[in-house]
Amino acid sequence: MHTTTTHTIEWMSGFISGLVCGEGNFTVTIAKHPHARLGFTVHPVFQIELSTKDRPLLETIRDFFGVGGLYDPKPRTRVRNESPTSRYMVGSLSGCTIIERFFRDNPLIGIKQQAFEIWCQCLELIRNHEHTSYRGFIKIAELRHTMNQIRRPSSYRDFESLIDAAKKVDPARVMTRWSQEELQHISDYFAQRITRPQLNEAIKRPMPSIDNQITRLRKRYIAEQRTRG
Repeated sequence: MHTTTTHTIEWMSGFISGLVCGEGNFTVTIAKHPHARLGFTVHPVFQIELSTKDRPLLETIRDFFGVGGLYDPKPRTRVRNESPTSRYMVGSLSGCTIIERFFRDNPLIGIKQQAFEIWCQCLELIRNHEHTSYRGFIKIAELRHTMNQIRRPSSYRDFESLIDAAKKVDPARVMTRWSQEELQHISDYFAQRITRPQLNEAIKRPMPSIDNQITRLRKRYIAEQRTRG
């Protein structure tokens, strides 16, 4: 956040809350991904979209929060003669947490406050890694469905289609922590004491998840070698 007077911070806080009530949007993107556990990735998003003429204003808001970035989306072809727009967007969990704290201290009004409260529920589920379980994923999809979103992208997947498409996983796979026994199997594979088919059979987790653990072990090994060297 810029170093500025208390008066300016208070003024900006009120201004941003008012602006977001009209032009802001809280949502959760759910994008298809072949390597994700349920076939989809889940990301919280906060954005403000204005005319490109107001891009300097969006830059000021970006600097005020200290997170996010500015983009110039392609004009929507379904709207004739639409003027170019610029978008301030925050898409990381850490960045959205900063946004969450701000609007807790500077509440919105009307339908946007309702959308914000639903969005915060989604944030909490994501923070707890519940979006990687079938039950948590469906809960987020259900919450997202209730948000007030006038402009939904063509790639938007409704609640019903997500239920049909999401891959149900065995409850034993939902756990986010790896057991010592599983990690030992990874070490055995890394040390070439077992083969990859044997590793897959011993752990019984999705292959992308196993690949991530192997990559982490490899990076740790390289870092240790550099330290010793």
